[in-house]
Amino acid sequence: MEAVVMRREINAGLPTVAYFVGKCCGALVEIGLSATIFTYTYIIFGEVRLPGARLFAISLPCVLATYGLNYCFAIVLPAAQAQMCAVVAAFVAFMLSGFNPTYQTVDNSLGSFGLAVLAISPLRWAFGFGILTEMNHSTEIIQTVVSSSVEQMGGNVTSQAEMWVLAIAYHCLALLVLLVTKQVQLYGWRGVFTME
Repeated sequence: MEAVVMRREINAGLPTVAYFVGKCCGALVEIGLSATIFTYTYIIFGEVRLPGARLFAISLPCVLATYGLNYCFAIVLPAAQAQMCAVVAAFVAFMLSGFNPTYQTVDNSLGSFGLAVLAISPLRWAFGFGILTEMNHSTEIIQTVVSSSVEQMGGNVTSQAEMWVLAIAYHCLALLVLLVTKQVQLYGWRGVFTME
């Protein structure tokens, strides 16, 4: 669906960057609502020791990063395929959150490539920061047990900055994909390299 809307906007002469920024601003309501629903559901049904505002602050950049990544799929693929890629990407992000396989296993098996793959998982950053934040509100015994899990994940995630950077990076990637796709549709692959 996104490809159809994009073609219509390109044919109308709308600037691509303005279209993208407008699309992202319009999605902020949906992203905020998704993070809010997740936060309240987790607070109601989970045994959370975190303040709700902190949990929301963890889930918001995670949802924002996931939206940016999935927007890349929506630009280049038909709707059904884009949805399937979004599901697969979420599954891969969950698998690469650092729990199993552990950070050390990925490092030993794939080296720096594996570590790069771990770094682009929004769930890894959300889990890491969430666990460390919740650990600060737990008993000493739980802190001891959880600290070994955090080490297996690949160390301490001490701030949310990584999640925000990842969210911005995925949106920049989506903008780049949109610009390249526009050039290919207007001028063919030759237009990508000359950026006419």
